[in-house]
Amino acid sequence: MATILPEEFGSRRLDAVVPAVVEDREIDLRSILGMLRRRKSVIFGTVAAVLLLTLLVLIQLTPRYTSSAELMLNTRQQNVVDIETVVSGLNTDPGAFQTGVQSEINIITSRSLARRVVEKLGLMQDPEFNASLRQRSALDYVNPLYWVESGARWAMAAVGLGAQRQAPEEPRTAEEEETAALSSVIGSFLGHLKVSNDRRSYSIIVNFTSEDPEKAAVIANAVADQYLVDQLEAKFEATRRATAWLNERLADLREKVKESETALQAYKEQSNLIDNQGQTVSSQQLSELNSQLILARTERAQTEARLRRVRELVKTGGVDSSPEVLANPLIQRLREQETDLARQQAELAGRYGERHPTMINLKAEIRDLRSKIDAEVNKIVLSLANEVEVARARESTLASNLASIQQNVGELSKASVKLNELQREADANRALFETFLNRFKETSNQDQIIQPDARIISAAEVPAWPSFPRKKVILALALGISLFLGIFLALLIERLDNGFRSPEQVERLTGVPGLGLIPAVRASRKSQPQDYLLQKPTSAYAEALQSVRTALHFSNVDHPPKVILVTSALPEEGKTTFAISLARIAARSGLKVVLVDADMRRPKVARVLGLESDAGLRELLAGDALIPGVLHKDEPSGMHIIPSQPDTPGPQDLLGSRRMRDLIRQMSSLYDLVVIDSPPIMAVSDAVVLSGLADATLVMVRWETTPREVTISAIRQLRQSGGRIAGAVLTRVNMRKHARFSYGDSGYYYDRYKGYYAN
Repeated sequence: MATILPEEFGSRRLDAVVPAVVEDREIDLRSILGMLRRRKSVIFGTVAAVLLLTLLVLIQLTPRYTSSAELMLNTRQQNVVDIETVVSGLNTDPGAFQTGVQSEINIITSRSLARRVVEKLGLMQDPEFNASLRQRSALDYVNPLYWVESGARWAMAAVGLGAQRQAPEEPRTAEEEETAALSSVIGSFLGHLKVSNDRRSYSIIVNFTSEDPEKAAVIANAVADQYLVDQLEAKFEATRRATAWLNERLADLREKVKESETALQAYKEQSNLIDNQGQTVSSQQLSELNSQLILARTERAQTEARLRRVRELVKTGGVDSSPEVLANPLIQRLREQETDLARQQAELAGRYGERHPTMINLKAEIRDLRSKIDAEVNKIVLSLANEVEVARARESTLASNLASIQQNVGELSKASVKLNELQREADANRALFETFLNRFKETSNQDQIIQPDARIISAAEVPAWPSFPRKKVILALALGISLFLGIFLALLIERLDNGFRSPEQVERLTGVPGLGLIPAVRASRKSQPQDYLLQKPTSAYAEALQSVRTALHFSNVDHPPKVILVTSALPEEGKTTFAISLARIAARSGLKVVLVDADMRRPKVARVLGLESDAGLRELLAGDALIPGVLHKDEPSGMHIIPSQPDTPGPQDLLGSRRMRDLIRQMSSLYDLVVIDSPPIMAVSDAVVLSGLADATLVMVRWETTPREVTISAIRQLRQSGGRIAGAVLTRVNMRKHARFSYGDSGYYYDRYKGYYAN
């Protein structure tokens, strides 16, 4: 960061310098850690307070125990009968998974189910749920929750009172009071009940919280049991309603079936449409005649074919190959006899000759057999001819009968349309009746096989540890919150801190170099800081003055300042003590030093040093005294002092006069160092007037006390008047406390190197 020499401030505005300095500033981790170290008491105090308050609250809180029962929704379908539409199970469609599970959770957390559990376990008589039975103890009045509940009741009472003013209510009956109490208990019960699902399975966790661990387990199991009972009762009720409705519906359908079948039978009889095995008589006759006619025609064709074949074989002489001849046993015997005679004839032809009687008899027998065979063949032909005629006659008769019946069927077809309509209606009514009858039987038998859609896979057990308050978690959370709050308060206090704590801070905010830190010295009647300087010349106080003197000397190496004006923004900043101490330490180093008390309103130099004088700066400037007459010598250090008298009239005129300028010029020629103690800048304007006479002005800033805005305003006034500000000095510094603030300046190492100082 660039160093700005004091001479530059005469022509530059403070508000033009400060932003440039601030912009070059970077926030680092060390500054943050230093801030936390400075404010560790605030942080630790906040942590301790919050933890103590948390412990007090935890002591007052009543332990609560949570017990859990786990239910599993059944996804397997176990239908013994087809009755899904009457008592349907859960929808196992993955798309409807969350909706179905949430619906079951809503049933478990419903007021109706809660009422069943409350009535079953008699929770109306339990003070934990019935607030009217609860008795307050003395500890309740220090419990924050008690006041929260009381505030809520007062608010509700106020609302109720306003409503009563608008519309007065009639007193409630005992039944209404009981209903209201039951509703309140149910609401309290549901406040202790929590039902959840992990969104990945069909399991449902039923959690119940109570002050009694055994009661928590009993109620959690009771909720799970009543949920299953509620499912069974709902299914039984659905089955009962379905059975009653089906019974009524069956009676109506039975009458409709009876009416439709009676009408169908009457129409059949009226229209002569009596059927046999599903067909009318005319239809059956038509079908049979048609079949017989086809058979008759086939038979007639076959007979004619056989007749033609036989006749052809007779003409060609191959009748023996005819099936009819071959099938005739008489012809076959005659053929066998003929064959036998022909063999005999062949055997005897060589022995007897053609004219032998034996041969003649054989030939006659053969002719006789052939005549018989021909006669039998003719019979066969005649028989086939007769069969052909019979077949033709039968075919003709069947065709005639078929034509007659077809004419009759055409007349009945018109009546069949109405018959079919009545038949369909009767069939539909009977089918509907049979469907409802089967469903009625299934529903009636369902009472014995109804099962709930869930089952308990893990019953609630008595918890061994309370679920609330979780002391370790709450204390850890309180520790984190208190630590965060402490850091926040530390940051807030650091931001609201309106004093200066380090020379670097002074330089950054005012643009004036910070020349050093002056430790606070514990004063007593026998030892003041300016005396302590002489008693302990190697003390930290003396070394701090030497550091300021050295910094002041090197502020302008070519022309070290000889006239030093010491001032401050407000009284009690330690400027007089610093001026005396600076003059004494310079005098002890061998310089000729004069200390001028220019505070002509409330002078302190003479009083602090124990000087008695009737003449001082006022008489000197007024011409009533000479310099030797007002000079006093400080014997311990050897410096000279020009005191002032209090309540001097017109001090500004005297300090701004030519005599004052001549006096300062004369003093600077006679002495090596002139130290001027002036009044506070913000109180009077004397210091502003004197700043023009000094080579350098030192502004005293009381450590941690002087408001920043006041110091900045005072420095601005000095600069506007043309004063040459050498720097600012932090006075009355608590070095031990400052060392813990980690500002990184010389005071930070005070505790480490305090052995170098003679305290």
